[in-house]
Amino acid sequence: MSASGLIDFIKLKDYVILGELSLDGKIKSIKGTLPSALCVRDKGLKGIILPRENAAEAAVVNGIEVIAVDSLSQIVEFLAGITDFSPGP
Repeated sequence: MSASGLIDFIKLKDYVILGELSLDGKIKSIKGTLPSALCVRDKGLKGIILPRENAAEAAVVNGIEVIAVDSLSQIVEFLAGITDFSPGP
């Protein structure tokens, strides 16, 4: 998607995207959110994009943005700059 210009590579490189993609485009919850969020912070990245169900767990890590999404289309809209999701608390 980045190579085709659909999403912004500059924005993409600042985030880790986690979740299980279902066939209908929805993002399903995963396990291991907390260690993943800690790794994102330790690597100096801006934030993590993950399923809404996992956002509260990732939000306990200070110093990163937690972007909660429900679908692949929301991820694309965020990375393309079409929609600005507010980071979770």
